[in-house]
Amino acid sequence: MQSSTERSKEEPGATSITFDRGLAIFGLILATFLVVLDKAGKLTPRLLPVLLFFAAVLAVPLCLNVPWVNRTSSKASFVLKKVFVLSLLCLAYIATVIWIVPSGRNQSDPSESRGDSSAFPPSIVAQSRYDELKAVEAFVGHRNEEGFQDLFDTKDMFRFNLKMIKRSFGPSSVSLSESAEIDSYFKGGKGFVDIRYCNTSKVNGVLHIDFLPGKVCLINLSPKHLESRHQLSLFIQSSTLPSNVVAVLKELDEAVAKNENNMLDAFNESTAATPLNIMLADSEKTPFWGSAFNLYLSKCVQLEPIADRLRAALRSALDTR
Repeated sequence: MQSSTERSKEEPGATSITFDRGLAIFGLILATFLVVLDKAGKLTPRLLPVLLFFAAVLAVPLCLNVPWVNRTSSKASFVLKKVFVLSLLCLAYIATVIWIVPSGRNQSDPSESRGDSSAFPPSIVAQSRYDELKAVEAFVGHRNEEGFQDLFDTKDMFRFNLKMIKRSFGPSSVSLSESAEIDSYFKGGKGFVDIRYCNTSKVNGVLHIDFLPGKVCLINLSPKHLESRHQLSLFIQSSTLPSNVVAVLKELDEAVAKNENNMLDAFNESTAATPLNIMLADSEKTPFWGSAFNLYLSKCVQLEPIADRLRAALRSALDTR
């Protein structure tokens, strides 16, 4: 009597996992796993076709051992059948790659290379960095030097500080309506003190500022100026922006802070030359008209060249060159 094992070998319908079948099954599982990883954004566009090719190669032994291929009486027919089966495998591989790659992160996608907002980066971190870069790009825009003066409220802040200093020199030189306008403009802002132009001391832990005669040690910073500085500081503190972008943002912030000191320098130098540079600064028929502001402009750190370097760093990060 034959054993059950021997009978199973002779039964036509019996199946077994041979080496070539095992490779093919593993290749199919691998291909399915790769498709899932690709849809999850875990694979790079260049790596995916290589791994799929490896999965396809695993199916080659099974294709070459198909009974229909081996049952032939002609050598030419045998070769043609093998070529036919391998061609079908190649077509299946190519069709899979074509189906997957365009729906994923195709490197040749022009919208992605331009940094278009419709081509989202594959991960949350990349998306966050992309959004931050676009926010910085919008903050800087295409501003020239005058545009940055508007962003940081330079002209109006200088004009109202000059009126405030004029009021401190001679209260009657400023009308009641002008005085109210000064107070309204700086409402919500804060003062900036430069200790070079005053004496400071601490009494019971409280800082006291003693104004020096003929010196201007304090200017007010407007709410608009503070808001722009605050936005700039948020970009600098970002953990997702590239380091080269943050470095230029710091340079821009330092230049804006330096110009605050330059404003005080301009006021003090103008006052030292003659107080008329302050008292008659808005009198067009006098030689003192605009002299303090022109002195300030000559001292200002230019922001546009820094912005140009920032735009270049942004283009590099967004790959929009």
